[in-house]
Amino acid sequence: MGNRPIGRFTGFERNNGRIRGYVFGVPLVLGLQASPLLATETEAKHDRWYRDEQVDQGRILFQKHCAQCHGARGESMENWHRLGADGFLPPPPLNGQGHSWHHKLPLLRRIIRRGGGDYGGRMPAFGHKLSSQEIDAVIAGFQSLWPDPVYQRWERTGQGPLVPPDTRVSLQPLY
Repeated sequence: MGNRPIGRFTGFERNNGRIRGYVFGVPLVLGLQASPLLATETEAKHDRWYRDEQVDQGRILFQKHCAQCHGARGESMENWHRLGADGFLPPPPLNGQGHSWHHKLPLLRRIIRRGGGDYGGRMPAFGHKLSSQEIDAVIAGFQSLWPDPVYQRWERTGQGPLVPPDTRVSLQPLY
């Protein structure tokens, strides 16, 4: 992972899992992983299938296409797991507090591409609005919010890739 700013701290950046800061123009290296105490967003301490660029693009796309229903930080709403008055479940949280980690990567792609109708939901299809690469970026964006234990559970249970990012193959549409 390359250098990238951490949260809103313009004087801090993450470089290969370490926090580097500048105090009065003097470089400061902290020998710890990114921490919620130092950052405003959860930083991955575990190798993940996506690249930083995908996360950045995914967060922009998420705000444009997903945040209205899933919340600005993927937090959804209280009682998201209970049927609403309309008989449907509200959109689930995508920040690691919901059930999205139970789903394999191809199913996450399929739901975004085709919508949630096949699964009893109301989520619209985005296959006509987002390319396969953009769909992967959206997934990378919300998975970057998952705490490491959630992401690792996703991998361990066979839901997610254990393949190093450099060996990934090109992804084809499901339909």
